[in-house]
This record gives sequence, C-alpha cells and structure tokens, in this order.
Amino acid sequence: VIVNAIYDPNKTYNFVVFGNFDAQGMGTATPQGAADIKALISGWGGRVIDEIRGDIDFVVLGSRPVVPPQPAPDAPIASITEFLRLNREAQRYDELFKQAGSTSLPVLNQNRLFTLIGR
Repeated sequence: VIVNAIYDPNKTYNFVVFGNFDAQGMGTATPQGAADIKALISGWGGRVIDEIRGDIDFVVLGSRPVVPPQPAPDAPIASITEFLRLNREAQRYDELFKQAGSTSLPVLNQNRLFTLIGR
C-alpha cells in the first residue's frame, strides 16, 4: 500500500511551486518540469498558489535559476532581456526561500515531494 501524505479527501493543501524541475527524470530541470509538478499536485487534490500567504502548507522549490554574467551595455537587446528575466527569477526564488524560512513553512525539493506522495 502506498501512502500519500498529500491526498486527504477532507483537506486541500496549498502549495507554492517555483523553480525548474526534472519531473520526467531526464536529467535536466526545466520550466516544463515545474508545470508537471504543478499538475501532479493538482491531480492529488492540492491547490497551487503563486504567493506565500497565511494558508500555504508547503513551498516546493526546484533548481534555482542560473543567472549568466551581466551582458555588456552594447549587447543585443535579447541578451539583456534574458539576463534581466533570469535575474528576476533568481531573486524571486531567493525571496520565496527566505520568506518560507522566516514563517517556518516546510520547504520541499522535488525528491522530498516525491517521497511525500509515495512516488
């Protein structure tokens, strides 16, 4: 018998999910992996929410986004835009981790989540 600590027909657990995940076990964490993790949580009856608030039960963090070196001022706009996007994502990841720690919310990585659901 596999026990799933997330599934309880009388309780809906709320999750914040952020970062990249290797949900398919392919060896590379991707944004699609994050979508797969969110779908998995929803499939087990959990609710995925974007922000940490008072009713959050778990924070699930994947890989922290890797920020490349800052491009030169004369670099192509696409390079600068991508750098800024990745930098914002890395800052958001750090903020969520810090906020979860300061509020004593359980922070799960992919392995801990899979253990929790019996996968």
